[in-house]
Amino acid sequence: MFSLLSLMSCGSQKPMVDDIDVSTAIVDNDIVLQLSADLGIGNLQLPTASFPIILPKIGKEIGQISLGISPDGTNELKMEVNVSEAANLELAAVRLPNGSVLPLINDNPVLKIPLGKATVYLSLAPGAEAVGIAIPIRTFDAIGQKVGTSALMPVFNKNGILGAAGVFTS
Repeated sequence: MFSLLSLMSCGSQKPMVDDIDVSTAIVDNDIVLQLSADLGIGNLQLPTASFPIILPKIGKEIGQISLGISPDGTNELKMEVNVSEAANLELAAVRLPNGSVLPLINDNPVLKIPLGKATVYLSLAPGAEAVGIAIPIRTFDAIGQKVGTSALMPVFNKNGILGAAGVFTS
C-alpha cells in the first residue's frame, strides 16, 4: 500500500519521515487504516493535538489524527480512519491548499475530508491506495509571501512504504 504523508514544516530536502508504519485491522466488519510516523523535523516540536476525522456531508466521525512528542523527544503523527465508512463517498481530483499537485497521488481521484484547517486525502483507487495529510501552520505564511506558491515534498521509502513529506507555501 502506498502512503502519502504531506506536512507543512521546516527542514532540509532530506525526507522528513524517520520511521513509518501503516497497517489495517478489521473492527466490527469495517476496515480500519492505522498510520504511525516519526517525523525528523529538526528542533521544531509539534504541538500535542488531536483532531477527529468527520465526514463533512453526514457529520459522522470515522477516525482521528494525533500529533505529539514521544518520551524520547521525537515528533509523532498517528492516524486511524475507518476506510469502509469513507469508501462510498464521492471521489474528486484535488490539490494542496496552495494549488500544487498532491505528491504521489497526482490527479487520481481522492476523498477530501476537512479537519478544520487541516485536510485528509484518501485515495482508494486500485494500485494507487494512499493517505495524505496537509496541516497548514500559520507561522509559515510569511515564507509563502516571500517565495510564492511552492511545494517541496521529497519522496521516501521506509519499511516498504513509499511516501512524501515536506513543505508547501502559498
